[in-house]
Amino acid sequence: MNKKVISFFIVAILLFSVLFTATGCVKKDDESNNSNNSKGKQSQSTSEDILEISYSEGDKTAIINKITDKDASTVVIPESVSQNGNTYKVTKIAFQVFANCENLESVTIPDSVTEMGRGVFANCSKLENVVLSKNLTTIPDTCFYKCSSLKNVTIPDGVTYIGDSAFLECTSLTDIEIPDSVTSIGNYAFDRTGLKSIKLSKNLKGIGAKAFVGCTSLESIDLPDTLVKIGDSAFMSCSSLKEIKIPNAVEEIGSSAFSGCTSLTEINLPASVKSIGKMIFSNCKNLKDIYVDAKKEDFEDAHKISDANLKVMKVENCTVHWK
Repeated sequence: MNKKVISFFIVAILLFSVLFTATGCVKKDDESNNSNNSKGKQSQSTSEDILEISYSEGDKTAIINKITDKDASTVVIPESVSQNGNTYKVTKIAFQVFANCENLESVTIPDSVTEMGRGVFANCSKLENVVLSKNLTTIPDTCFYKCSSLKNVTIPDGVTYIGDSAFLECTSLTDIEIPDSVTSIGNYAFDRTGLKSIKLSKNLKGIGAKAFVGCTSLESIDLPDTLVKIGDSAFMSCSSLKEIKIPNAVEEIGSSAFSGCTSLTEINLPASVKSIGKMIFSNCKNLKDIYVDAKKEDFEDAHKISDANLKVMKVENCTVHWK
C-alpha cells in the first residue's frame, strides 16, 4: 500500500513538472513573438519617434536633422510635428539625414518640404521607391548618390535644377522623366545609371560635364530646341547610343562630348555652334557621316572641322557633309 502511495506521488510530481515547463515555453515563445513584432514595427516607424528634429519658434517650422533608427526600412516623414503644445510644419530635410541607411527601402516626403540637403539619401543601397514633395525646386547634389536599387522616382514639376551627381550610379534606374521646369542638369548627374530612356525638359538649357557618362544602355535621347550647352564628356561611353540630333540653339559642345559612342553612325552639327572642344567624337569607331548645317568656308576656320582636319576630333574614315 505504501509503495502504491509513493508511486502515485512520484507520477503526480512528474506531471506537474511537465505542465510547468510547457507553460514556461509558451510564455517565452509569446515574449519572443512580441519582441519580433516590436522590431518589425520599429523598422517601419513613420514619424517623430525615429527622427531628430529642430524647431523654429518664429515661423513655427521644423527641420529633420537625423534619423535615430538606422535599420528602418520604411519612413513616412510627417507634414507637421507637435512640441510643447505647439504645431510645427516640416519644411526641410538636412544634409545627409538618411545617408548610409543600408536597410531603407521606401521614403515618403510630404508636400510641406521645400528643401533637402546634399547627399540626403547617399549610399542607401536598398532604397527602391521615393515619393518626393511637389514643392521642391532643386534635386540637391549627391541626393541619390549610389542608390543602386532605386527604381521609381518622380521629379516634381517645379524643380529647376538637378544637382551634381544627383543620381550617380543608380544602376537600377532605367527610365526617368525630367519635367519642363528643369533648365539645367548638373555635372555627373546621371553618371553610370541604368537608363534606357529619358525624357528631357522642353526648357533645358544646359547639360553638365559627364552628366550621362557611362550610360551604356541608353539608345536614344531627344535634345530640346532650347539647349545651348553640352558639357565636357556629357555622353562619353554611351556605347548603345544610336541616334542623337543636336538642336539648332546649341552654341557649345565640350571636349569628348560624344567620345566612345561606338554605336553612332551619323550626327549633325548645327550652324549655331560657336565652340567645339577637342576629341568630341574620339573612339566613335562606327561614325561615318557628320552633317554640318553651314557652308564649309563659314565653319571650318572657326572650328577646324574640314575634311583635312578631322584628326582634331579624332575621327577616322568619316565624311563631313556641308550645306
